[in-house]
Amino acid sequence: GLFPNSTLQTDPHVLSTHGRLLVLSAGGATSERSLTWGLTLTIPAHLIMMSKHQGEGKQKARLCRQLKVAEKTHVPPGMTYLEARSVRAPTLRDYQMRMEKFLAWSQRSQLLLDSPSNLDIALVEYIQELFNAGLGIDQGVRIHAAVRFFRPGLGKPSAGSLPRTMRALKGWGLAAPGQQRLPLPVEVLGAIMGNLCQRDLHQLALRLFIQFLTYMRPGECSNLKVKQLVCPQGTAGNRFDHFAILLHPFED
Repeated sequence: GLFPNSTLQTDPHVLSTHGRLLVLSAGGATSERSLTWGLTLTIPAHLIMMSKHQGEGKQKARLCRQLKVAEKTHVPPGMTYLEARSVRAPTLRDYQMRMEKFLAWSQRSQLLLDSPSNLDIALVEYIQELFNAGLGIDQGVRIHAAVRFFRPGLGKPSAGSLPRTMRALKGWGLAAPGQQRLPLPVEVLGAIMGNLCQRDLHQLALRLFIQFLTYMRPGECSNLKVKQLVCPQGTAGNRFDHFAILLHPFED
C-alpha cells in the first residue's frame, strides 16, 4: 500500500506525485522501494482566467458594500473609520454628545484636561455635579465610557487609570442604588394596542407588540428588513420550528 505521507507538488498546469511502496514477501518480511509516478493535468487557460476574474469580482463587490456603509458612518475628528465602527452608530453619537458637554463644562470651570491626573480631577467634579442634579448613575457611567473611548490611552478600567472617577462611581452606586421596575403586564400592553388601533395606528401597535415579544430597542425595530426574518427550519430540529429575527446581519 502507499504511505499516506506522499508529497504532492503542483504548478499551474502539471500535477506530479512521489511516494514509497511497501512490499510484503511470502515470509512476512517487509521492504520499502522508492516509487515515482506522474499525472499530467492540463488546465485550460480560459478556466484560469475565469477563476481570477471571479475572485476580483467578489473583491470589488465587497469593497462597494464597505464603501456604502462608510459613506453613512459619522467619523469624529482625529479618529479613523475603523475606530468609529468599533461601536454602533447610536452609541458613537451618544459618546460624542456627552463628551462635548463635558468639554464645554470643563472650559467654563477653567479645569485643564492636559494629563490623565487633571482629567481625573475634572471628571470626578463633573460626576459630582451630575449626582447633585439628581440624575441616575447611568449618566456617570456613560460619560466615563465616553471619556475612555475618546482617550484610548487610558486603557480599560482595570488598568488603574482615573482612580478618583472609579471611586466616585462606586460611591454613587452605594449612595443612590438603582431601582428595579416591574415588567409591563400583558393586559396593559393589550389596552395600549387597542387604543392605538382605534386611532388607526395599526403599524405602531404591531411594533409595540414585536418589541414586547423580542425585547428589541425602538431603533432596532424601526430598522428591521424582510431579509432579517428567518423562516422555520423544520429539518434542523424542534428548536428551529419558529420564526426568528436576525438583528445584525453580517452583510450590513
